Amino acid sequence: MRKQEGEVCKHFVILKRESLLNNEDIDKVNAISIEKFDIANQQLQEEYFKELGLNIIWIDDYNEIPEILKRLKV
Repeated sequence: MRKQEGEVCKHFVILKRESLLNNEDIDKVNAISIEKFDIANQQLQEEYFKELGLNIIWIDDYNEIPEILKRLKV
């Protein structure tokens, strides 16, 4: 089911940020290109999930999830 135009997304998905920059073999020139790719990839994911009616909550570590759920619960 796709989100209807004008609807507000009321559902959420929690995704962990993944970066290709974690590889130690990457030189500075490649690091800039990879960082641009990571940003574009994240934006594409946000648009994809928005089409499905989902907001993304980005995390860097899974330990963040309990606090996020507490804040959403209120």
